[in-house]
Amino acid sequence: MMYYLRRKRRVQKKSSSKNNYLVTNRQKKPLAHKADISDRQLPVKHIVAIASGKGGVGKSTLTQHIAVALSKQQYKVGVIDADIYGPSQAVMFGAEAQKINNRDDRIKPLTTADGIQFVSVTAFIDKDAPMIWRAPMVTKLIQEFLYRIDWPTLDYLLIDLPPGTGDIQITLTQQVKLAGALIITTPQQVAYKIAEKAVQMFQRVNVPVLGVIENMTHYVCSHCGHERAIFHGDAVDYLQKKYQLQCLGKIPLDEKLVNAADHGKTIFIDAPNSPTAQAFEQIVDNLNKTLAEKAVNSNRPKHIGVDDGNLRLTWPDGKVSRLSPYQLRLQCTCALCVDEISGKPLLNKVAIADTITMTRLEPVGLYGLKIYFSDGHHTGIYTFAKLKQMETAL
Repeated sequence: MMYYLRRKRRVQKKSSSKNNYLVTNRQKKPLAHKADISDRQLPVKHIVAIASGKGGVGKSTLTQHIAVALSKQQYKVGVIDADIYGPSQAVMFGAEAQKINNRDDRIKPLTTADGIQFVSVTAFIDKDAPMIWRAPMVTKLIQEFLYRIDWPTLDYLLIDLPPGTGDIQITLTQQVKLAGALIITTPQQVAYKIAEKAVQMFQRVNVPVLGVIENMTHYVCSHCGHERAIFHGDAVDYLQKKYQLQCLGKIPLDEKLVNAADHGKTIFIDAPNSPTAQAFEQIVDNLNKTLAEKAVNSNRPKHIGVDDGNLRLTWPDGKVSRLSPYQLRLQCTCALCVDEISGKPLLNKVAIADTITMTRLEPVGLYGLKIYFSDGHHTGIYTFAKLKQMETAL
């Protein structure tokens, strides 16, 4: 595994200039006319994060079944098990014995019996070995799962996130253009009050929350089929009212679902016509519809470029914003320019030359840009919401 990381770093050093979204001019001259952003692209139509905020709500089981339900509808699907400290997808997919040869610069993902392409840290280590890694190493591994794995052309890449809103989640939202996020929760308050932290995180970084899925909504008796609510609460109602989220579906606490996941299978094998299997199929239908609607209503710029040295943004409604480097530099809100506690400006505006130029742009996930200036400053992130406000204020 360490060879895996070391080799990656060597490759990055050799090709670092290829990863610039706008090529840096070493003499810090203005950017070339009509220069555009060219991001590292994955051959994936929709990258969807699946999050819960809280552990133990069945997120990984639902990720597995959503992937297979999509595959049953003839979509090409991949899964990244991003829960590095508690991976479980290899067991659920029945591929725990499969290992990945990491000697090649580009490596193939594992393939499940359902044709799902997936990668998990369990493919590189002994199945019972703990991952005793600090956060920087884990985030590096997530980057490798994204860009070193030789992903085929996919319709969906589902990312099974760990609990919380920490380093892994931040890495993904900054480096990957997520189509959106699914929020998994159970009905009780202790779960959905944590899930809403995940909702807030995605909203702050401009990742669309595609909807909420309530797991373990009720228990289904295996003998008589009687349904009984075990958890008293209504997560869907709470999240719908507070965050205007739609419910993509509800999954019961079904013994067949639990047993299938434990034995590397899905409920589509053991009980393909059950209400639980049908609920997953409905979730997939709702997901496809929601993604189509979000694509139409996106608030990200359709085009980002440079026009006569100015930042040029074309918005979905056809409006065009043009912002000068001088305006942008004065509006930086990083910790060097604005006091994080008081909000008091720290930047000496007199010291900023009106001839300042941009030397490089880097997209930050779906929500903003990192701008490099000719005075050496590059620590600020300009959200698209901020850039939109700047244009309105001018």
